[in-house]
Amino acid sequence: MIEFTPIKKKYILDNSIVNQSQNGTSSGTTVPRKYHRTTGTDASDEKIYEELLQRSRMFTYDEVEEEQPCVTIEEPSHQSTVCSVGNISLVAGKAKSRKTFLMTSIVASVLSNDSFLKFNGKLPDDKRRVLYIDTEQSRMDCKKVLMRISAMMNCKEDEHPDNLEFIRLRPFPPKLRLGIIEYAINHTPNVGFVVIDGIKDVVFSINDEAEATDVSSKLMKWSEEKILHIMTVLHKNKTDDNNRGHLGTELENKSETVITVSKDKDNKDISVVESQIMRDREFTAFAFSIGESNVPELADTFSVPARNKDRQPSDFDRQTHLNMLAGIFPGNDNCSARTFYELVKAELQKYGVRIGNNRCRDFLSYYLEEKILTNRGDDKTYKLVLADNQSVSVC
Repeated sequence: MIEFTPIKKKYILDNSIVNQSQNGTSSGTTVPRKYHRTTGTDASDEKIYEELLQRSRMFTYDEVEEEQPCVTIEEPSHQSTVCSVGNISLVAGKAKSRKTFLMTSIVASVLSNDSFLKFNGKLPDDKRRVLYIDTEQSRMDCKKVLMRISAMMNCKEDEHPDNLEFIRLRPFPPKLRLGIIEYAINHTPNVGFVVIDGIKDVVFSINDEAEATDVSSKLMKWSEEKILHIMTVLHKNKTDDNNRGHLGTELENKSETVITVSKDKDNKDISVVESQIMRDREFTAFAFSIGESNVPELADTFSVPARNKDRQPSDFDRQTHLNMLAGIFPGNDNCSARTFYELVKAELQKYGVRIGNNRCRDFLSYYLEEKILTNRGDDKTYKLVLADNQSVSVC
């Protein structure tokens, strides 16, 4: 069970909270009171910065332990590391694609240090506890998840796995959910694997850049400091294959593995599992269905879904283009082509669309040809501004 430590005081440093327990020690990293300023520090801040700088230095002769895999998939030619201790990962899929069914298989594998579907779990001996956090389901649905995990582990009826801590946070507001998660991670002994099923429910807006960065930074901090793995679950957009909002983009960028789950286009009873992004070698796509015992089982035949092609400028109407450009100009008048590429990518992400530099060139060419933008520079040095006859406003 979770061990509760009495809290004596809370010190608020800007937007960060450092808790002080009864013995006077604090949890978390001490941060300077002026860390958000670009210039000027007092003596106490300089001392803290110096300490943080010393802790952050690395040298070629440093001894660094290999990252320990905790979830792997065996392929004919290699072993694919899906999750490792000290990192975070993401499972994404559209609504009702059976993401939670997939999670039960992964959780059962790490709870038992065994294999389910294609996942092989192995947690360190002193990190065998799993913390499963659900943010959106009803008590009955959570009960079904627990029963499914127990059945996969061959537990007796109503027997709860000894090393599973299951927490349901649906009744709470976003920031309180995040605070409870942090407290649980800090006070659950021997935890080695954490699941946050419904990571979007710890923020007020999935398109808030500051919230997305704050949450992803906390996940990376917790996973490294507590030496555990954190797996998050997030919906994909309804209209395309992109992960939802700035939160999805940020988690995608920071995760060692991004797994996608989707329903088979020819058989809706089958869900297809693919590796969207992996730092290690990718695993081969596989599929599962739900058996008579209401647990996931490998499916023999399935079809890998075709991914949406990159979005073209012609996919958007003129007003949508003007809305996007309103977020760029006039604040970035006379920007270079390279700068424009980064700006237009950021604006498109607000619409759940991700493009590369090659597609950015197509957008720039479109705006110049349609006389929406003007280049005040030359062919080598771009200085981009809105054309004189253009007026942008968000509609």
